[in-house]
Amino acid sequence: MNAQSMRIEKIVLACTNSAGDPDFVFVKVQCSESDHAKGTYFRLAKLWAVENGYEGPFHLWDSSGCPDWLSDRFVWDSASIVDSTPADFARATIADLDSAGRPCRPR
Repeated sequence: MNAQSMRIEKIVLACTNSAGDPDFVFVKVQCSESDHAKGTYFRLAKLWAVENGYEGPFHLWDSSGCPDWLSDRFVWDSASIVDSTPADFARATIADLDSAGRPCRPR
């Protein structure tokens, strides 16, 4: 079985922190090329943010769409790394997020 090629995608999330203030969160998501093509890495970044106390609404940028004024001022070596496993991507794929960014499960 061939291992899928993996990549690390830089994600910036504009959201609300646990104090209720607007905030930017910088994470790096490790994902396969296949999951990248599906955009699943965005859902995993949102799920990571929610699990770490951030709330929506969320606005996300990846490395191809992030404004330079934002990404160039951040030290990416200090960003949290979402070290994904197939189970993480399964969770991110099935977890729907409400308008505030909270995970909601099918009834």
